[in-house]
Amino acid sequence: MDNRSGIMLKSLLEHYRPGRENALLQFLPRGQAQLIEALPGGAPVVALPSLMVRKVLAKVHYTWLFPLFLEWEKKTYPLMFALLSKTQAAGLARLLNVPLQIGVVSRAVKQLLNRYLAEKLGAGTLLPIEYLPLSPLNGLLTLTKPQLLQTIHLLGIFDLALEMKRVVDKELLDRVYQSLSPLESAYLKLCLRRSQPVHSQSKADLLSCIDDKKVFTSRLHKLGLSRFAMGLATENENLRWYLLHRLDRGRGQEIANRIDQAKEVVSLKEYKVQLIDAMTAVMEQS
Repeated sequence: MDNRSGIMLKSLLEHYRPGRENALLQFLPRGQAQLIEALPGGAPVVALPSLMVRKVLAKVHYTWLFPLFLEWEKKTYPLMFALLSKTQAAGLARLLNVPLQIGVVSRAVKQLLNRYLAEKLGAGTLLPIEYLPLSPLNGLLTLTKPQLLQTIHLLGIFDLALEMKRVVDKELLDRVYQSLSPLESAYLKLCLRRSQPVHSQSKADLLSCIDDKKVFTSRLHKLGLSRFAMGLATENENLRWYLLHRLDRGRGQEIANRIDQAKEVVSLKEYKVQLIDAMTAVMEQS
């Protein structure tokens, strides 16, 4: 029995036999029972989603589908557009530079093609969201894409705060705050008041480009992407898949690459705490 099956079985036992899981586990081979006991449980079970694949695909950013469409003949596009949401189909049509034409597809064919797309995207063996191991970062899945981007941006504020602590020029301080949104300004003030040590990722040199808003915002966001990746590095791989595929493919791939690099970081707990904090700030604003 693999971990995915074990987590789902444990979640079902916790829901339907709370406090009496061991009464059923005793009927399994001793090795399997011990393995299941050691696995994390999932969220409370409501029901196994019959349309899980369709639900998963509906949340995928359309840029992840773009490479797949390039493999197919253009005459198949209306058929594949019929599987997608209006936003996904319209976005892909723009990227592919083709008219948005939606074909007519039977329910049976839709189910088959949805499964095909899921397999191509690496989602064929995902745990349903309802069965993810419990984690405070599961809350990220409740955020919209703009809110996820705002969370990433707030994480870059930690690096900005490190630079700001060395600044005594009031005029420069004013220019920094003018470059930030109200939420970012409030979060910067909060970070500056905190006594907990924050590790610098690298010499970001954010203040040198404070008068070029585009460059400043881009650098801040890239630093946030790095902290976001390190905050996710020790999380369940299924949660990571869901989050990365809700972002556009460029950001998702960059985060995935940084997660691989994060394995060399001695302690990742600090970054997870920062991610939880930034997520909470965004949630409280909405």
